[in-house]
Amino acid sequence: MPESLAARPSTPAGEDADNHADARELQREVARLNAMLSDLQAALLETEARLREQTAMNDGTEIKLARRLHAMAKRMAPQGTLRHRTLRRSLRLAAATQDAGLRGLKRELGKDRRIARLRGRPVPGSLDDQYQRWLALHVPGTKALEEMRTAWLTWQQRPLISVVLGVHADTPELRATIASVQAQAYGNWEICDALAAAGGEFVLLLEPGSALQPHALFALVSFLQTHPDADVVYADEDRITQSGRRGDPQFKPDWSPDLLLSCNYLGEPVLVRRELVSRAGGLRPELDEGGHHDLYLRVTELAREVGHVDDVLETRPDGVPAARDRAETGQAAIADALHRRDRAGRVEQGEAPGHFHVRYQIQGNPSVGIIIPTRDRVEALRACIESIETKSSWRNVTITIVDNDSKNPETLQYLDGFRHRVIQFPGAFNYSRIINTAARQVDAEHLLFLNNDMVVITPD
Repeated sequence: MPESLAARPSTPAGEDADNHADARELQREVARLNAMLSDLQAALLETEARLREQTAMNDGTEIKLARRLHAMAKRMAPQGTLRHRTLRRSLRLAAATQDAGLRGLKRELGKDRRIARLRGRPVPGSLDDQYQRWLALHVPGTKALEEMRTAWLTWQQRPLISVVLGVHADTPELRATIASVQAQAYGNWEICDALAAAGGEFVLLLEPGSALQPHALFALVSFLQTHPDADVVYADEDRITQSGRRGDPQFKPDWSPDLLLSCNYLGEPVLVRRELVSRAGGLRPELDEGGHHDLYLRVTELAREVGHVDDVLETRPDGVPAARDRAETGQAAIADALHRRDRAGRVEQGEAPGHFHVRYQIQGNPSVGIIIPTRDRVEALRACIESIETKSSWRNVTITIVDNDSKNPETLQYLDGFRHRVIQFPGAFNYSRIINTAARQVDAEHLLFLNNDMVVITPD
């Protein structure tokens, strides 16, 4: 028989004056929007009444009514109009209030205040347009750079940074890279043509053609002021076209050892404590272009802390792949890392150059608990369950269905005869609460969360 789960949102206590002020702000906002939304509200109420009248509707009828509701909303509040933006904002504020009370409302209003300076600008038409707006907000201007040129002199830590280029030929790309180093707001640096010549406390490896932003070293060393144990610090990067337009930003995640075992996502710029480079054995020339990846794998194994500066601090020419994207020797670097860490597995070539898959050899026979939230959609759920039962090669598995108020008779009949575990989660759909509540009741070494429309396609 299905078990019962109770999961109700808690109501925050101790509402302060700021919360009441935010509530009054919302009331004023709603009053201002009522006239604009009256037509749409009437249409929505009419459609809702029709939905309530359907006591035994099938999936096809639900889809038709949903389409009618969607079409009506598009007519009353076309996308790109003020009415559409107003409706979305009002629904967002209402949902936040319902979910987390006045604290949720305060959080959303705070977001609105932070982006208020962007109001009145055109809605971005592409990711590139959005990035140009991001650059306009985040690239420091002349005054800010001048302040940086003196601010670093007051820091407690002012390490010498050895920028290692590793080439000797005089090329336009090399000259551009050197010029970007010479333009740095942080002044304690040196340029070296080989890692062995570096004398700084930290080293930074650069490919010819790479250009550091003027505040790059300042931002990296600034991170060290609050993270003195950081032995490796990396930042984000982008590309620049021949016309000088920056784009294709690579906003990297914070430190991820597993991702580094798939690709050299650290890329450039990466600041590494020189003493750690020496302990790790330096660059291995036999790995050629995969040497940077190999070095970062080895130094991060020894690092006390790996830090990430979430700012775009380096630019590379568009259309010129970085060495890490050309390096097939990265496969050998990853295999060596697995061997050092005593992890059994094989390294396979990934879909893109410089990307790999690690297939770990499983130790023992650990249990896996699969948790699948669902509401109706019995055909999708049935296909999901059948694929697990017939295609998955792992047998130490339990399956738990979390039913969130299914109403369809066919779904209820399927769940009633289900030979795996079914637990009930009544009320509004909230994926996080469903997953967290179910996870507390599943006894397994590993948990696997699946949507009800996913299927297994390979045995492993």
